[in-house]
Amino acid sequence: MTAITGCYRRAGTRIGLDETLARLHDRLGHRGADGGEKWSNGSVGFGHQQLHTTPESLAATLPTTVDGLTITADARIDNREELFEALEVELDSPRSQERIPDSRLLLEAYREWGVTCPTRLLGAFAFAVWDHDRSQLFCARDHVGVKPLYYHCTDDLFAFASELPALRTVTPTELTPDERWIGDYLAGRLDDRTATGFEELERLPPAHTITITEADRTLRRYWSLEDIDPLPPVDDDTYERQFRDLFTDAVDVRLRGQRPECVGSLLSGGLDSGSIASVAATLRTHRGEPPLPTFSAVFEDVTDCDEREFIDAVTDAGGVESHTVHGDQFGPLADAETLLEHFGRPFYPSLFLLIPRLYAAAADEGVRTILHGYGGDQTMGSSVQGYFRGLARRGQFPTLARELRAYRRRYPWLSTVDVLWRDVLAPLAPQSVRRFRHSRFETDRYVERSMASIDRQFARRTGLDTRLETDAVRHPPQSQRELRRRALTAGEPSFNLELNDAAAAAVGLEPRYPYFDKRLIEFSLALPPGATVTNALDRTIVRDGLAGILPRAIRERDDKMEFSPNVVHGTTTYDLETIERTLFDGAPTAETFLDVSDLEAGFERLQTDTGTASDARNLSMATTLEWWLSESV
Repeated sequence: MTAITGCYRRAGTRIGLDETLARLHDRLGHRGADGGEKWSNGSVGFGHQQLHTTPESLAATLPTTVDGLTITADARIDNREELFEALEVELDSPRSQERIPDSRLLLEAYREWGVTCPTRLLGAFAFAVWDHDRSQLFCARDHVGVKPLYYHCTDDLFAFASELPALRTVTPTELTPDERWIGDYLAGRLDDRTATGFEELERLPPAHTITITEADRTLRRYWSLEDIDPLPPVDDDTYERQFRDLFTDAVDVRLRGQRPECVGSLLSGGLDSGSIASVAATLRTHRGEPPLPTFSAVFEDVTDCDEREFIDAVTDAGGVESHTVHGDQFGPLADAETLLEHFGRPFYPSLFLLIPRLYAAAADEGVRTILHGYGGDQTMGSSVQGYFRGLARRGQFPTLARELRAYRRRYPWLSTVDVLWRDVLAPLAPQSVRRFRHSRFETDRYVERSMASIDRQFARRTGLDTRLETDAVRHPPQSQRELRRRALTAGEPSFNLELNDAAAAAVGLEPRYPYFDKRLIEFSLALPPGATVTNALDRTIVRDGLAGILPRAIRERDDKMEFSPNVVHGTTTYDLETIERTLFDGAPTAETFLDVSDLEAGFERLQTDTGTASDARNLSMATTLEWWLSESV
């Protein structure tokens, strides 16, 4: 995975510049399988570690200086043709486009449009430009946050890097753990898109730029999901065709690899990865390219988690070369220490159990670029309950009644009255009513559940309990548009994209996410109510739009695999000794933040085969927190 680094001595001195830059650059050497270079001039310096993942990247030499601008970039630009035309780049022939790397297009875009240039870009990018004439450093991150960018800023120094741990080479020996972030992490809250777990380090949020001069630091947002206009009413077939065209192109532009055989895809049995792999395999077959390598987890011991029926539906359609990893032969903590080394802050091992092994399997097969299904829920996800609420709010009661009847047929064990009250009427109540009901009947239960294994004094001291109570009375999404907007602007996607980036970079991979294509996001938010729900089945625009490409077994699937049994199995079979040694042999560093007695009770339940996925989750979270604090404090 390509990486960028840089530093700017804002006091106008180059004292220690080359040493600082060298430490940043060398710390990211694992991301530079195809070489690395540094550049410095006066008080500013850039570094670049190269991994070739596109044909154009073979022509890239970074950092590079052209006519008073110097750039370093970790970027894949998808609207190259559009930029060539808009920037009036002179070409000897269409073939010569491949000799112009994405970084050169970024540099020319900055020259033409200045700090607003990201609004003209499509793709995944993190880049920095030093403007020699203005003595100005400009950094930008892509719309969704696929490419990470971390920074440290003082009156004297601004330093940035593609991985958080690199910045620790240029900061004070002892960093300050951010207690608010720690509490939010333990409670499963990831709302802050700038926090890193350290008070001295920050993240550039998605869809933002930052401009640094000797005197100022200016943060700008260049794209907002609030500014998307709704689509005009048309028949459902039109929306489905529009989705199919957009999605096919979103997959196609992400198939751009150094060579076709260097691009693969993750494949579970779900709608997201299944749709990506099916479209990618179809495109490659039509072009006469080699079969698409796919990488799937299978389960021999925990058969309840096995999705081979749906995986085989994709592979049997052809155009795919299937590879598998046994997902029940290791625990959530198997790769956690290695990943912490690259990610630089705690994460959720029980939710990220399979990905590192799948990435490693792909790298072993010579894959450098991996298509990933993450983003489908956020971009095209539908809440049938949210749809019901929207129908009730708009007074469309006949349609609501019809959809509720379809919902009962799909889930006959549910009561219509319960669904109507719990999922439709209660969430529509005014916030004052919700606040009263919560304070009268639900506060203790909700906070206790959300703060399992968290020290109560710590929660009160940092205001975590208050934040959780505020979350509890927040209005649920009142429409599908609001549901998607909240999901896409929450802190979780950027956190998970950064985690995936670190895990992939550790083995020399670049992950790509078709569902996080900017055009697809804007399309999904512009859809009218009901365009993605039919007969109480969600995401029908994906299911029907990909008819003839996506296997019927996946198109008609209306559930998602629940991997909790494998989390419990992996923890009890492989991780208990590590957990005991880390948390219970002596006083842990994280004791200030944890309810150790609660963790001990969960540990005992897992030892006696009565433990739950929540027990396993809390123990693995606490273990990674302890490892992180032991290295950081």
